[in-house]
Amino acid sequence: MGETYTILVGSYTRSVTTLKFTPASSSLVVSSSVEVGHHPSWIDNHPTHPELVFATIEASEGEVVVVKVDGEGKGSVVGRVSSGGEDPAHVWIGENEIVVGNYSGSSILQIPFIAGEPYLSAPSAQVVRFEGTGPREDRQERSHPHEVYHHPSREELLIPDLGADKVHRLLRDETKEGEWVVKGEISVKAGSGPRHVFVKDDILYIVGELSSELLSYSLPPISSSGPAPEHLLTLPTTSTPPTPTALAAEILLSPSSTHLLVSNRNDTHPLGDPIAIFSTHPKFERVGEVRTGLNHIRGMQFSGDGKYLIVGGANGGGVKIFEWSGEGEWAKEVASVELEAPTDFLWL
Repeated sequence: MGETYTILVGSYTRSVTTLKFTPASSSLVVSSSVEVGHHPSWIDNHPTHPELVFATIEASEGEVVVVKVDGEGKGSVVGRVSSGGEDPAHVWIGENEIVVGNYSGSSILQIPFIAGEPYLSAPSAQVVRFEGTGPREDRQERSHPHEVYHHPSREELLIPDLGADKVHRLLRDETKEGEWVVKGEISVKAGSGPRHVFVKDDILYIVGELSSELLSYSLPPISSSGPAPEHLLTLPTTSTPPTPTALAAEILLSPSSTHLLVSNRNDTHPLGDPIAIFSTHPKFERVGEVRTGLNHIRGMQFSGDGKYLIVGGANGGGVKIFEWSGEGEWAKEVASVELEAPTDFLWL
């Protein structure tokens, strides 16, 4: 039968679903699900306790739920705490803490991780609030932190703020028991709506959700006397001018670390939403795309071995797995399954 992969799926339903993927037979099936609450849209696991999975409950009274999965990927809820705000859309999980971003609550919440159930220590949580607006009155009426991204090589958090057209920069304040505090910000093109970011070789790549663009900036360490971040280049994420409803979403680094992938949503093309492919600096350019047959790609993730890319259409098309071949053909669809409103994925 060959190797089988186990994948968890976050969604705009009430459940986190477990999929089993067997490449030899191109089989992708649902094996189990666990009900956790309204819209568990973002999921990720602990770096050294991978059986502990954290899901954001994107509701007016936001929560973070802890799901413990067994060897087959079957989950059970073992912890639940308030996110401290409305519509948490993302969570970063460190060794000793999590930091959750409340999209409609204009805040992030730092919550200590503890060794036993319920695994999160709510009474000692620390909150950081943001302010700001942008020119798009329908989407930028206030601050909307959309991601909590930890710099890959230093202790810094980057918070793309869709509502304020900024990326907030936070450092730890060791005089306050390691609390995260705002120490800088990067203002970007008005109306671009920063959603997600990625850092490679001290270059910051910012997905502009509202403008369907990928913006790049230099990113030196925060310093009162050192250089400030500088805008380098902005490129479109679509091969043709974006439609009024087009929205860029996720950003991933390819397994070879040579390319960035950016998903696009609400494309009217008959072959569905495209994933744009970019080479990275110093030769930053759009080099290709993969048409997915999906509608509203909110999330996508590579398998740990880099062989496969899983993608979901939150508004149609279900879940598809592509075999990743890199430059040239890029990706080939090898399996699919119908699933309601998938939004994020976690390969176990």
